[in-house]
Amino acid sequence: MQTAAASAHRHVLAPSEARELALARFLAAGRRGVGGMIDDYLLCAAPWDFDPGGERALVQLWHGMRDVLVPVDQAIQLAASLPNVQTRLDPDEGHFFYRRRLREILGDVVGAVRLSRVRTGGA
Repeated sequence: MQTAAASAHRHVLAPSEARELALARFLAAGRRGVGGMIDDYLLCAAPWDFDPGGERALVQLWHGMRDVLVPVDQAIQLAASLPNVQTRLDPDEGHFFYRRRLREILGDVVGAVRLSRVRTGGA
């Protein structure tokens, strides 16, 4: 599994526990069939039922530029369509970088929510 992974993902899968967990999760996801995965792919390929350009809230978009599962061009295209976006493209990361940076990503989200509440006088 690790040798089949993109080079940007190999360091994430290097520990044997990480490889075993990734494999177990993949197998569990398909245990009852692959219909859910097919639905995901179809959903990703279908037109959205809203215009991202109409979103006024701040959107934080994180993406690894070495992601071989979701091409960076798609992230850049989405970012270009959003009027209020903070884009963070990491040139050295792949699809699974969020696992190591989850605290940072969620910290930004929590900080934005807190700031919004302060500005609006919410609790």
